[in-house]
Amino acid sequence: MSKDLTNKDVYEFLEQEIALHPELDEMFSGDLREHEHDEMFWEELLDEFEAMGLYCFTICDVCGKPMIEGYTMTGSHYCSDACLHTDYSQEQIDALCTDDNDECYYTTWYEDSEAYRQMG
Repeated sequence: MSKDLTNKDVYEFLEQEIALHPELDEMFSGDLREHEHDEMFWEELLDEFEAMGLYCFTICDVCGKPMIEGYTMTGSHYCSDACLHTDYSQEQIDALCTDDNDECYYTTWYEDSEAYRQMG
């Protein structure tokens, strides 16, 4: 995995992060791709990460998949253009995303993780 991560790498990245934390590894080891469409699994994993102070991923508000980068629009998270456009037209995005609006941006979550720091 390169230092430049994308959502395509999200499962591999999260497996590495889990392996670095024995308490998470006991509960969530294995192939995370098996849970790709299991929203309850991702919510539980996110809750465990946040309880440990790990904020290196979130969940797409449209498709329910984990994401390590993507859009934040007025408090909702979107992993892709396709998911973003289910809630917003391009005209709405253009109107909302101005220099004066700090609630619309593209960001990464993975940079706040031990696995990312170890990638050096």
